Amino acid sequence: METYFSVGEISKLTNVPIQTLRYYDKMGLLKPAYINEQNNYRYYSINQFIKIDLLKQCKLIGLSLKEIEELLKDEITSDSMIKIIDRQRKVLDEKIKEMESVKSYINFLEGRIKESRKVRENEIFIKENNERVVRKLIKASYCLYIIYFNIINHLFIIFEAIFISIIIIHCEILTTW
Repeated sequence: METYFSVGEISKLTNVPIQTLRYYDKMGLLKPAYINEQNNYRYYSINQFIKIDLLKQCKLIGLSLKEIEELLKDEITSDSMIKIIDRQRKVLDEKIKEMESVKSYINFLEGRIKESRKVRENEIFIKENNERVVRKLIKASYCLYIIYFNIINHLFIIFEAIFISIIIIHCEILTTW
């Protein structure tokens, strides 16, 4: 006779919440091995621990439930898992690049804000910018990033000029009083 485990027992043994196990059942990812017809309790067999571990590992590497569902439809081999891992590695590398780009931009903004805090209120100042050189780059996406970055930089210069103009007008108004 096969040993069955209740949803609560499976949850405790695998650290998968009961609600998640019920959701996996509803999606068809992990159907119980046995359902008691009298009380509708779900029971899982010891063989399903492997599938639960696979689900947990797939979620851990960032696969969506839809991707896991597709994976489980086919026979799982070491080659298919290596392909999935390689694909996920590429996705993560792209996300890391995007996050590094965002972090770089945040650092740039922080520097600009700190620089602007050095100027006292109602003080006129002149800021010299470094010479800008435009280089043709091989990767189009990187080139677009540089163009985007330069546009943002120009917008900051425009905002600085507007801000200075407002300060000058404000100072002129105050001196006429």
